[in-house]
Amino acid sequence: MKLRPSSAYRWLACPGSPRMEMVAPVPLPSPYAQEGTDAHAMAEKALKEGTCPSEVPDPAVRLYVDHCAGYPESHWSRFIERKLQLGWMYPNVRGTADFVAFNKGEMHVVDYKHGQGVPVSIENNPQLRIYGFGAYIELYPHKGKGKIHLTIIQPRCEEVEPIRTETLMFDELRAWRNEVLVPGVEACKQPYAPLVTGSHCRFCPALGICPAQANGAIETVPDLQMPAFPPAEALTAEQMAKVLAFIDLFGPWSKQVAACAQDAAEKGKKVPGYKLVRRRSNRKWIDQDDAGKELACFLDDDELYEQRIVSPAKAEKALKAKGEELDPALYEKPDTGLTLAKESDKREEVRVGLPEEMIQLLDIMQ
Repeated sequence: MKLRPSSAYRWLACPGSPRMEMVAPVPLPSPYAQEGTDAHAMAEKALKEGTCPSEVPDPAVRLYVDHCAGYPESHWSRFIERKLQLGWMYPNVRGTADFVAFNKGEMHVVDYKHGQGVPVSIENNPQLRIYGFGAYIELYPHKGKGKIHLTIIQPRCEEVEPIRTETLMFDELRAWRNEVLVPGVEACKQPYAPLVTGSHCRFCPALGICPAQANGAIETVPDLQMPAFPPAEALTAEQMAKVLAFIDLFGPWSKQVAACAQDAAEKGKKVPGYKLVRRRSNRKWIDQDDAGKELACFLDDDELYEQRIVSPAKAEKALKAKGEELDPALYEKPDTGLTLAKESDKREEVRVGLPEEMIQLLDIMQ
């Protein structure tokens, strides 16, 4: 059983998940994961070679490198991609802190997130708190002193601020370890640790084979072969809320089931009603230069080439890297209507009431 700090948010909420992961199919390669790996490699190289942040090609990585460059070696003890021994938490556990810097008064632990789809919360973030505690006891020479700053840098996610920090005293971090982390690890070690569904299930490798997920799906759709869904307009607001809450879990769960079914089929097992086929693909030029030269004999430039300006968001990020600001007069943000979001969403709530004319009529009637 492995207790990875990066998935602590999941196993602290679902103690049975580490054992389920042991028997889960190997996840399919993800291009997003590779993008993150490449971005971390670019950042590590830039920091270790002392590259000027302005010379880092990726704007997101550039912001991270620029932040870390604010802790120069002349004033700080610095560690880049530092491997931490976390055996104090669970045997043979290790983790890699992206960046650690400290002096006599404080320690900074910085974690770079390249993902743009899902914002990573800094509040009570267990991965960073584990790294913070581990870095403190392994590296920090001034025990019992100083503040610990835990920072997430996630520049590509537009839903949150790109740099977010939580500051703790060591006593606070030690209390979290004793009151939350240690009991959580003990719960995972139990032979029949419970499986608990929730938002933490989204990226679980065992999502497709999890009994708790299956039970939840069956309870929602008792007959998986012939589901009989009531008309949406017949549901009460409370019933709709329950369905919406389950969508976040049912969608990823069904994708995991599909991945497991494909894995079984590729290993020779027949999945009734399905077959393996070649994926659809689009044609692409073998050599764009050769194709361009040949097509230029028949097509004008406006028929052969396309050119588009980047989006305001991309332009703003590129300008910020150069110390410039985007002129608000150059863009607009059209009203695309309303959408239903969770109450935890950072956007301001839009209160929809009666039309103004109806309100005035009611006031007159009173």
